[in-house]
Amino acid sequence: GLFSNNTGFAFGAGQPYNPKIPGQPADIITSNLRQNQRSHTGVIFNNTPGATTAFRFNDAGTDIVPFAMGQFGWTGASGTTIGGDGESIYKNLSLYPDVERKTLYGSAEWDFSDTLTGFVDVSWGNVVGVNHQWAPGQNTANTCIRPDNAYLGAMSTAARNEILARNGNSPFSTNVFCGFTIPPGIPLSPPATVLTKDWSDQNDQTVTTDTEVTRFVVGLNGQLSETWSWDAYYQNGKTTRDQTGQGYQTNWRYYMATDAIIDTRPGSPTFNQPVCRALISGVPDPNVDPSLINGCLPLNPFGKAASQGALDYAFGDLTESNVINQDVYAGTISGQLWKGWGAGPLMGAFGVEYRDEDLVNNAGNLPRAQRTDFSLQYGDSFSGETTVKEGFAEFEMPLLRDLTAAQLLNVNIAGRRSEYENTDRTTGQSGTQSFTTWKFAFVYDPIDWLRLRGSRSQDLRAASFRELYYSQSIPPGGIFGYVQNPTTGLPPNTYPPAGDAAWQILSGNPNLNPEESLTETYGFVISPGGGAEGLHFSADYYEITIKGGQRLDGSPSVINACFQRNDPVACGRITFGPPLVPGFPTSNIEEVEVPYIN
Repeated sequence: GLFSNNTGFAFGAGQPYNPKIPGQPADIITSNLRQNQRSHTGVIFNNTPGATTAFRFNDAGTDIVPFAMGQFGWTGASGTTIGGDGESIYKNLSLYPDVERKTLYGSAEWDFSDTLTGFVDVSWGNVVGVNHQWAPGQNTANTCIRPDNAYLGAMSTAARNEILARNGNSPFSTNVFCGFTIPPGIPLSPPATVLTKDWSDQNDQTVTTDTEVTRFVVGLNGQLSETWSWDAYYQNGKTTRDQTGQGYQTNWRYYMATDAIIDTRPGSPTFNQPVCRALISGVPDPNVDPSLINGCLPLNPFGKAASQGALDYAFGDLTESNVINQDVYAGTISGQLWKGWGAGPLMGAFGVEYRDEDLVNNAGNLPRAQRTDFSLQYGDSFSGETTVKEGFAEFEMPLLRDLTAAQLLNVNIAGRRSEYENTDRTTGQSGTQSFTTWKFAFVYDPIDWLRLRGSRSQDLRAASFRELYYSQSIPPGGIFGYVQNPTTGLPPNTYPPAGDAAWQILSGNPNLNPEESLTETYGFVISPGGGAEGLHFSADYYEITIKGGQRLDGSPSVINACFQRNDPVACGRITFGPPLVPGFPTSNIEEVEVPYIN
């Protein structure tokens, strides 16, 4: 496996990094890779430099036993390590999920005359895949344990003291900073200890995907003359896809369930019992929707003592269903344009095509607060339509044939004109793009056993439905729900150290241009024949230059474009709320739309 030798957050070729093992590369291929300080009963993360042993809980969650750490496991509360008691990173890893396939296909042809043929194709397919995500790294959590946690009282003195001694052992847990301060000693959260745990023994995280595809094609083809033919067809296709993620860890609900305390309220029905702190004190962060508290049950993260009700609250289900429809109308005509000068005729092909494609993506009926309370989510509901009009022409002709040093020289030239019209049905935005692609290719056989070939082409990749129409909402607060507000002149401490809490809406862009590429290929084929009949050896060189690549932008670049360059498009993607400071209208960023860009 690949062991990360990087203790920092800089990744990628040429990026500087902080090595765990000095003098070694950022990634090391090695054996015996294991999960770092994780077990099914919970490990108290040990961040002592050079440490080789941590402690994990017993099944009852009442006492601790030694847990062997792998090499450099103390450097971070996640990831992998070499050796130790953690499970192999490949244990229970699904290389191929459970799949059930059903298919039907039918085809028929009719000869209406010697020069006219009709055909019909009908197909249907259904695939159901079930992937149990039981691998150690797929169902894990870093849990923030406060000193007054309800379950500490039932522990042995050694277990309780070990937790309290490890206060501030790691800054990051599920969606919150945990017992963490920043220079010069500014606390980002109350004192706490991180417990690392693999929940797969108690929570069956499973993804089920059900896809159904139907396709219907009807067409005609015929002969116009001895050297010219034509064809035309209509195609309708429909794909429905339902995906359910069961047992996914929530953000704030998981935190509120594990942040359990003893209820000390006299007369309370849960007096002297574990309860969620949020039921007494309210939401742990002002940006948390209070509705998330509803149904909160205390979750015991120690051992395997968690109740099913608490697991059901802290882990939830995500659903997504989408329907894609496509209609295609196309026709081509091809034949001989000129008989040539002896090497062979000039052939031509011409065609037109019209496609209409639409997508409706349904994110289910969960309220927005619940649907966005997951680190991994399927996104919001969205829909869009794309229509495509295309026309093409292609020509091919042998220029030389059966000559000394020129057994064959054949050239091919093609061009296509395309027009895309994209309409986002959710936002009402639309965009149109027009472009031309082309290709030139040749094949040259100087002698019988050697072929040289090459091509140069202008190609494109049109944006996908996701890049055009996608929507995903990242709620304010937590670790990822903040942006840096560049408004100047504000009083100190206007914002918390993390920044200005704001919704971030990841969105598609119907004005996204296709990715363009210039591709050159050169190669040769050797076919010796004789005693080596059937043997072929080929080698090719490719050079591809891409421009206008498509990627998701980031909220900092949107904000900077507005504040620093006064870009009206970028400013239109920012929603400001009531000013936090009177006289500063931009002091409260409520929402930032983060689009796909070229």
